[in-house]
Amino acid sequence: FDQLLPLIDKDVKSGKSEKAVFKLFSRGIGTYRDEWVYDFSRDTLEAKMRFFVDVYQRTFKDENYQERNQIKWDGDLTQYLSRKIFKKFDNESILISIYRPYIKQWLYFDKHFNGRTYQWYDILNAEDIENKYIAFLALGNSKPFHCLSSNSIIDLHLTGDSQCLPLYYYEKEGNRIDNITDWGLQQFQKHYNDKTITKLDIFHYTYAVLHYPEYRSKYELNLKREFPRLPFYDNF
Repeated sequence: FDQLLPLIDKDVKSGKSEKAVFKLFSRGIGTYRDEWVYDFSRDTLEAKMRFFVDVYQRTFKDENYQERNQIKWDGDLTQYLSRKIFKKFDNESILISIYRPYIKQWLYFDKHFNGRTYQWYDILNAEDIENKYIAFLALGNSKPFHCLSSNSIIDLHLTGDSQCLPLYYYEKEGNRIDNITDWGLQQFQKHYNDKTITKLDIFHYTYAVLHYPEYRSKYELNLKREFPRLPFYDNF
């Protein structure tokens, strides 16, 4: 297993190395208040979040606001209040998301109202319909290894703590960047002696390998304690 291609690596993510197939990876969204920020109905979600923001803002103006406990507070949200972070409802924050396997819901995506947004402000551009994500089981989970792909934002518990690999990520200016590294592309083109292999091909190859029963069986123990690695199968 150690001789296979590293799929992701923390040093690559931080810019200290280039030797992994993907640069950025992120856990799925951990909202800590699903009942507020998710809903099957967009209209219902909008109504809930308008109410949520209204209560937050009333408490912002008066910390002794008697009806403040109508919304779900936690340590983070209380801290945002103490830091005087002003909030207003944003219709553009309502996005379609994949919440559980094959179940989509509307999400109110907001770094203050979602407990942990991880890398999603770097890897999500709702206007870019070409981006897609592979979500696989995070380390330390008792479930058998499995993965799914999505073209929308992913909840943390989609795969039993999802670790997500985007095809692209974005600079602050909105420029799109390939998340598959040049190093990774070189490894594939060199091994198969084929300069026509693209980064998109490698993305699909990765998804195929992570689904392959023989791969899952052979490396079952490794996948419980380490990030996946990629073998070079004969039939790319």
